[in-house]
Amino acid sequence: MPNKPIVFALPCIVLPKGNVRNPRVVNGKIKGFYESKKSKANDNELITLAWPYRPEKPIEGPIRVSYVFSYPYRKGDKDRDDSAYCYKLSKPDLGQLEKRMDDILKKARFINDDAQIVERGHSGRYWRKTGGIGVSIVVL
Repeated sequence: MPNKPIVFALPCIVLPKGNVRNPRVVNGKIKGFYESKKSKANDNELITLAWPYRPEKPIEGPIRVSYVFSYPYRKGDKDRDDSAYCYKLSKPDLGQLEKRMDDILKKARFINDDAQIVERGHSGRYWRKTGGIGVSIVVL
């Protein structure tokens, strides 16, 4: 009997992973990086929202994940039809968002290591009336 997928939605917008690290400069040389307060706060919010959906113990073995990232319409887009998805063609790019959510799944103890993600299902970025993230995890 196949495992039941874990499916949930988070009413939160994820920040991209790529632009959240700032260089720590000492005597004019980069000595490492640190995460901004905004990035850490976003991580904590996502972990808190995902926490009730996590399994009792972290998932073992390979998994397939799918994400749907939706962003609220901009002020000028209020009259858009919400019955169909409208692709978001601006930054952040889908790969950065997926990496960030993979890290959130690890921090929230859904998985032990993001190397367990061996397959990606359908993922996308869209404009919608409300922002949020749809997550689907299937144990293979």
